Amino acid sequence: MIKRILRRLVNSTMGWLNAGVSDKPLFHSALYSWTNEDYLALLQDDQCNTAVTWGILQSAATAKRLGVSRISMIEFGVAGGNGLVSMEYIIKQVEALTGIQIALYGFDTGTGLPPIEDYRDKPHIHEAGDFPMDFDKLQARLTKAKLIIGDIKDTIGSFVESKPDPVAFIVFDVDMYSSTVSAFRLLEASEAVLMQRVFCFFDDYLACGDFDGERLAVSEFNATHPMRKISPIHGLRYFVPERLSRGAFWHKYRMAYIFDHSKYAINQELVQHDWVVLK
Repeated sequence: MIKRILRRLVNSTMGWLNAGVSDKPLFHSALYSWTNEDYLALLQDDQCNTAVTWGILQSAATAKRLGVSRISMIEFGVAGGNGLVSMEYIIKQVEALTGIQIALYGFDTGTGLPPIEDYRDKPHIHEAGDFPMDFDKLQARLTKAKLIIGDIKDTIGSFVESKPDPVAFIVFDVDMYSSTVSAFRLLEASEAVLMQRVFCFFDDYLACGDFDGERLAVSEFNATHPMRKISPIHGLRYFVPERLSRGAFWHKYRMAYIFDHSKYAINQELVQHDWVVLK
């Protein structure tokens, strides 16, 4: 009850701050803003997280346009599991809207952060064992997601070999440089495991410098992978509903481009929006 009251208060305050601000984007993009009406409809549900809902919807909508009926989504770094539970709920709504089947996987050690390797893992902020998981408690809350327990460097290989449905959206929330590097092994997989472009959300991108954490891992990945790149989605906040454009989370979105994917050049703009907008 208290959470509901606080949420209404926040929504009321945001409504006052955004008075006169449009639900239309400042600029139109055939790649992003075409789903804005659906996005706003989903956000009418208090259980749909503003930041992650966008990535889930965009990924499923892109798959729809590309004729892919089944996709996967990943959360690297589950901890207590609130984020994964939220993703489960949003995915169910997006599946009903788009008709796309979505598998969800959560990677975590189960015991908190692994040992710190060096300064790149931000030891001034983190230490081994931070963010532990109560596995049994979380497992009882999940209805769709599959937990993959163990250090990512030890589990990612067998996951790729299991040939999941193409990965379309990844949430990176492992805090540390070394764990992010391990997670990036997924982006080195064969094209059967990846969509042509993979939406990525880096939860800690604003909490590190250029020479540690996620930012350093991204820089090094780009320097060593000539045909696979992770890039900002430049100007993204101008293509979303204007009243939501001030959110800092838009700066956490990136796109992983799989340039050597045999289907990379398929023009997704040729497919029409053929589902009913949620009301």
